[in-house]
Amino acid sequence: LDPSQRVLAEKLLTLAVWALAILVGIDLLGIDLTALAVFSGAFGLAIGFGLQKTFGNLIAGIILLLDKSLKPG
Repeated sequence: LDPSQRVLAEKLLTLAVWALAILVGIDLLGIDLTALAVFSGAFGLAIGFGLQKTFGNLIAGIILLLDKSLKPG
């Protein structure tokens, strides 16, 4: 791994550990995680519909850049 990939992996691992710790803590406190799952699902669906066009344009731009059909000048 080059240094940037190592930093990315470390940050993702740290984020995953924190997320797991928070979820375990919530569960130990006795808070029902079903409501959290329903809310996060609805929130994710709303964000997905809202950003659908933006992500479509982003992916189309990446495809154009990788296709190399555009040339400078």
